[in-house]
Amino acid sequence: MLHNVIHASNLVGEVGDHQFADQYQVSDWANKAVTDLAGMEMVQGYEDGTFRPLNDLNRAEAAALIYRLREFIRSHVR
Repeated sequence: MLHNVIHASNLVGEVGDHQFADQYQVSDWANKAVTDLAGMEMVQGYEDGTFRPLNDLNRAEAAALIYRLREFIRSHVR
């Protein structure tokens, strides 16, 4: 959903090529979004280099995503 918001707003920033150690567990339909968002540093994964796509998102992780989206929009909209 975060990927869709950024693309719909035409605010796509530079996208690096980042792969997580467990990228193979990301569903095919979400793989590009996860890679793009990681390359934009919107999603950062865990310290062990994993994304853990099968885990539920907790409140702190959701808050971090919202904060990063807000900062991303602030830096791209003037």
